Amino acid sequence: MLKPSPLLKSRIIGPVTLLLSSLTVALLVGEWLLRMGLPVLPPAFLIYLHPVQKEAVPTVWERIREYNPWARGRKDDPVLGWTFEPDRLYEGRNEDGEVYSLRTSAAGFFTPDEPDAARRQLVTLGDSFMSTFYVQEPLPWVLKRVTGLPVFNLAAGGWGVEQYRLAFERHAQGRNSPLVVVFTFNNDITDVDNWRRWKASGTRLDFMTWIWKNNPDSEINTGNTWLDAHSLLWNYLKFSYQQLNQQLKKNPSPKDMPAENPAELKAEHFFSGKEDGGFDLVFNGGYQFLHMEPEEFEEGGRYWPYMAAYFDALLKLKKSIEEAGGKMALVWIPAKERVYIPLLPKDRYRNYVTTQSGRLDGLERVLRKFAEKQKISFLDLTDDLTRHASLGEKLYFTMDGHLNSLGNRVAGEVAGAFIHGLMKGKGE
Repeated sequence: MLKPSPLLKSRIIGPVTLLLSSLTVALLVGEWLLRMGLPVLPPAFLIYLHPVQKEAVPTVWERIREYNPWARGRKDDPVLGWTFEPDRLYEGRNEDGEVYSLRTSAAGFFTPDEPDAARRQLVTLGDSFMSTFYVQEPLPWVLKRVTGLPVFNLAAGGWGVEQYRLAFERHAQGRNSPLVVVFTFNNDITDVDNWRRWKASGTRLDFMTWIWKNNPDSEINTGNTWLDAHSLLWNYLKFSYQQLNQQLKKNPSPKDMPAENPAELKAEHFFSGKEDGGFDLVFNGGYQFLHMEPEEFEEGGRYWPYMAAYFDALLKLKKSIEEAGGKMALVWIPAKERVYIPLLPKDRYRNYVTTQSGRLDGLERVLRKFAEKQKISFLDLTDDLTRHASLGEKLYFTMDGHLNSLGNRVAGEVAGAFIHGLMKGKGE
């Protein structure tokens, strides 16, 4: 067998070595350029960046928070986690095309009133449903109109029951409010778990940053290789590949498109009974009540540990309110999916509901039992909102999961009548 001559070897090895050296230099230069340009790289890439890489460059978190529309306009608070920025005008146009303009209080809340502490008033607590500032008449303003009382509203998007209690103790404990109304939503259940894990961690991180770091999703690179944790260039290549895939999914070629696959539809159409053509709603399929039997929310069920922590937090809030001389009432706001998915035809319904029984009432059932046992006045808005929805009314935004202007009015008027009845019982 003939061996390659030294001259042939040199002719092969030389170009290969040069190619490998050039490639290595190009990769190192690419890595260096990305590191130098990190402050101006697209925020979407910074969000995708592996957590280890984020930790190595603290300024990355600052840029992420500036970019994140959920965090924008919020102010860190060492006790409450965050509030809105104080005395700031929020104005614009919502997705229904309505113009809004509303200013926060000096303490960073959207509240109809800041009455003198001695004046008889209604204190309300909640999260984003009680601070949806981008509608024509937010829910707390509807409550003021219906009850005829000044309403002091303490709410911020992303808050949970632990924050409701701390906000009450800081801002409302000495107020003349015989009734304190807590408006609660699905996310409050897991928000309690997040808050307690944050506190137990002993971290110096603010709550908002901790949430981002400890609840990664598909938008964040969680790979476990050395390159994932240490190479910006590798992260950027993975990010670019992900973006390309997403773009292809948005614009598939005709040969890749299924003839008919309803589960792939992004929106559901509902008829309003008018000549306006009806409306679309986009649903979030991740809610537990869509995939867990009602019994799973009861004691002993898979979801009970979260329910138990949530109920424990509500009892602590109730105790705080009662020690201040008031009484707590609880109002449950259902998700858009809980109200409208039951109105779909059976085949479409089953694209979202995966339980064998097909029932969605697990959360409401266990909440009602809890309220009865603890002697808490309780209003579940599910039936009232569903009744209006069945008449062809659009109560939530198409994309946004919150109540729109009509939804705020309907929920506020039902809750206002409920509250008015409780207040009359207290000698209003």
